[in-house]
Amino acid sequence: MKRFILGSMLAALCAASGPNEADGGTTRYVDNLKDCGGLAPCYRTIMDAVDAAVPLDTIEVFPGVYHETVVFTSKGQIVLRGHGEGGMPTIVAPAGANAIVLRVSSGIQLIGLILEAPDGAGVLGEGRGVQDVIIEGNLISAPQGISLVGGSGTIRNNTITEGGIDGAGSIGCRVEGNTVIGGIGFSEWNGGPVGNHVLSNVLLGGGINFNGRPANSNLAESNVVLDGDIRANGYFCWTNTIRANVVRGGGIQMGFGAERNTIEGNFTSGSPGDGILVNIPSLGGGGGNNSILRNTSVDNAGCDLNDTSEARYPANHWEENRHRIACGAAGSPTP
Repeated sequence: MKRFILGSMLAALCAASGPNEADGGTTRYVDNLKDCGGLAPCYRTIMDAVDAAVPLDTIEVFPGVYHETVVFTSKGQIVLRGHGEGGMPTIVAPAGANAIVLRVSSGIQLIGLILEAPDGAGVLGEGRGVQDVIIEGNLISAPQGISLVGGSGTIRNNTITEGGIDGAGSIGCRVEGNTVIGGIGFSEWNGGPVGNHVLSNVLLGGGINFNGRPANSNLAESNVVLDGDIRANGYFCWTNTIRANVVRGGGIQMGFGAERNTIEGNFTSGSPGDGILVNIPSLGGGGGNNSILRNTSVDNAGCDLNDTSEARYPANHWEENRHRIACGAAGSPTP
């Protein structure tokens, strides 16, 4: 099943048309095999083109293998993409390095590339100075996959064969339509994740996680998660929504500090533990008043629905869920 999904997504990725590019500016070309087909200006390395680029420029890279780390420092509104004929260009990071690094750069677009970093990240965004990036239609193999720590932007239609997506401390990211091995995580980094949307991704062997102080107003919707969980917890874990996801071989969990969140219209089955679990312990983190509505949860090793929250918190609302076994405050066992 995993091979089928990856194969289908790779075919769609290679057939995709080139999205969003900067308007105006100079198109710069990179070719380490020939002469850019007579197009100019022509560079031998991607870094040479990046160093020369100014806002609104587009850098088109001819097919080939480029052994370098591409670093954007204090750059803005630049598109880096494959030239589009004869296959996608490949950037292979040197040992111990990342393929692409973003530093204090906004509006960078990375489109239609193969990124390999055996010891690092395919794309590493370093901090809050990295804003409004677009990472689209790439094939990425790296232990860290995409790491957009503290930044913001859109990550869509990529195939990530290891390493997953890390959006620690990110605000307002959109992660959509990716096939991911390694999970999608929004944890704490100089504050927690706020207002991130994780939509219509396929995750193989990893889950989706919102965790931090705060972790609020995040959305996980219409994802397919195989052999992983969807989780939200932490101080000020408020008003997050987990909706219309399919989780097979894992469950949905909300824990410490979860308050006024919504779990609605999901399907969970085959979890090694509970299918849907709300567990707010007595640790002084607040919580309660979560709504768990119209979900289907069956064939899990533990309870299909379970609420083990401390009674000191406001009750959670469990309504119109389909299940066989409900435990704790979620209800009593049923046939």
